[in-house]
Amino acid sequence: MMFTFVRWALFPTTFFGGLALAHHLHLTGASTFEAAYTPIGLSIVVLMVGERYMPLRQEWNRPRGDVGTDILHMGLTQVGVGRLVKGALAALLAGVLAQASAAVPWAGWFDGVPLLIQVFVAMALTDLPRYWLHRWSHENRLLWRFHAVHHSPERLYWLNAGRFHPFEKAAHTALGASVLVALGVSAPVVILHAVYSNIHGMFQHCNIDLRLGRLNRVFPMAELHRWHHARDVRDANANYGNNVAWWDMLFGTCQEHPAAPPADGVGIENPHIPGGYFGQLLAPFMWRDKPPFQQPRRASGPTRLARPASHVPPAPAR
Repeated sequence: MMFTFVRWALFPTTFFGGLALAHHLHLTGASTFEAAYTPIGLSIVVLMVGERYMPLRQEWNRPRGDVGTDILHMGLTQVGVGRLVKGALAALLAGVLAQASAAVPWAGWFDGVPLLIQVFVAMALTDLPRYWLHRWSHENRLLWRFHAVHHSPERLYWLNAGRFHPFEKAAHTALGASVLVALGVSAPVVILHAVYSNIHGMFQHCNIDLRLGRLNRVFPMAELHRWHHARDVRDANANYGNNVAWWDMLFGTCQEHPAAPPADGVGIENPHIPGGYFGQLLAPFMWRDKPPFQQPRRASGPTRLARPASHVPPAPAR
């Protein structure tokens, strides 16, 4: 009984509790860094305990020489590149957009809107261009070279949520940050946006036996995202949403399976992706042949949350 309760409550409690804690810390005068990274750090503790005592796949808890690589990705790529790009965009765009804000029709449209709604609206709008970049990264040979780094792990656990090539991370961060700057959101929204995306992303990749039910129509959580990492791209070429499931549902790429992929069913069959961090940085530039394209996603089989798209171009990987 207790296990069932925790399985359903762990993500919502950690997620909304993290947002509430971040907002409280901001209101009590904490720095932006403290307000954002305190709940993120606490969520990491929850994830590590959850993976230890409630793993979905025991095999995924066994390191495969990948922990050091994922730590470097999380620290240098996810945090370092992300903060660098956001800072550069803020410096370049904030002044221009502040002068033009009075002339645009959406100026001040967040005024009076409850903070949580502001966060979800900002998240949905920042996720739209990132959805398309993610989807195109599965459909374009050149983009796939960089995105394949993220799909290279052969197990899923919270830390490989940060495994991205720095060029791809910079592109995703630039798209999301540009939307936030254009919207002119307040500091609390920026903080909560960061907490949302980080906690959600780590839970999305975690090795915990979670259930979300109808919340999968809001959050593209682990139940959906594990299949995006499936070795069989007929399953993997779907569920592209980073932080909301709505764009997948709208564009027909959201699908739900009745069970999780097997322990050896994630990753890519591609010898061009080395295991070390610096080798992965060079991998997109070292391909001696074109990465072969795979079959489009399944037309039937998984239970779908939305009607499939009428045409899906072939995607790369296998």
